[in-house]
This record gives sequence, C-alpha cells and structure tokens, in this order.
Amino acid sequence: STLLNSPQETVLLLDVNGTVLNINLNGAKRFGMSPEEMVGKNIYALIPEPVSSERKRIIAEVMRTGQPAHFEDQRQNLHLMNSVYPVNDPQSGELLGAAIFAVDITERKQAEARIRKLNRAYAMLSEVNQAIVRLRELPALFDKVCQIAVQVGGLRMAWIGLVDGSSRPLQVVAQLPHAGEEVGGR
Repeated sequence: STLLNSPQETVLLLDVNGTVLNINLNGAKRFGMSPEEMVGKNIYALIPEPVSSERKRIIAEVMRTGQPAHFEDQRQNLHLMNSVYPVNDPQSGELLGAAIFAVDITERKQAEARIRKLNRAYAMLSEVNQAIVRLRELPALFDKVCQIAVQVGGLRMAWIGLVDGSSRPLQVVAQLPHAGEEVGGR
C-alpha cells in the first residue's frame, strides 16, 4: 500500500472486466473517492461518456494484443499522459487485467502553450521589423503590420490609430479585417 501510494501519479489495476482491483490514493482523489470506495467498482461506470467508451476500447485493445498503449487526455484543466499495460500471470501467461499509470502533465502543457505564444510574438515582431525596412509608404506599412498581427500573430483583429495633433481625435488608419468583414475562423 505504501509503495502504491508513493507516486504522485495515478496507479490503477483492473481485472479483465474493468473492475478496480487496486488504486492509489492520488488516483482515487481524481475520482473524488477513497481507494476503498473504488475497489470492486467497474471503472467504466465511474467515467462519463463518451470518455468511458473510448477508455474501454483502448483497454480492450491492450488486453487483446498484449501491447501497451500511451495516450494523452484532458479533463477540465488537467492534462494527463496515460499508459495502459496488460497484466499476465507470470506462470501461465493468462491475462489477468490491465495496469494503468496516469501522469499529470498539466504544467508541461501550459509551458508548451506559453512557448508557442512567445514564438508567435517573436515571429510577428520579426516580420514587422522586416516590413519596416522594406516599406516606405506609411499606409502600406500600417496595412502590412495589421496583416502580420492577424496572420502570423494569431490575433483575431488588428488596427492602428493615429492621434491628430490639433484636435486629438483618434483616426483609424489601418485595420484587419476591414470594416464590415467577418473575422476569420480563429
């Protein structure tokens, strides 16, 4: 029990019908239960559809082929890397069930998303710098900067406004999408 509860990951042992034989404390908490409450219950009854059917398919395939399966999963704000392994009797080779390990990779996924966002910002900045060097006319430059912000930066829209020095009203000098156009499918 101590060994099973030492990892921060979910560790779960199922029989061939999907009945929980053992689960560590961290895994049971993810289901909002204690390990004692989960043992003897069918795992597929504890997971909502359509996730339950997909898990049943994956686990059945692992048991049928004897080959492990690895897949990512997202529930609410939690990202998991799941590994499913067949469990066989060491003497007879008879299939006993499946062992499942689920590792929380939420922080890694969040870091990857931040890196993608920073890479888009860097690419956008780089292309804007190139446009500044190449384009001499301000209207063309402003249009290009808006285009880069939307197409490279991944923004839904972009606009540039200038303040008139005398009366101070803001005047939009470039925008994408243009007034009256639908915003692209982002």
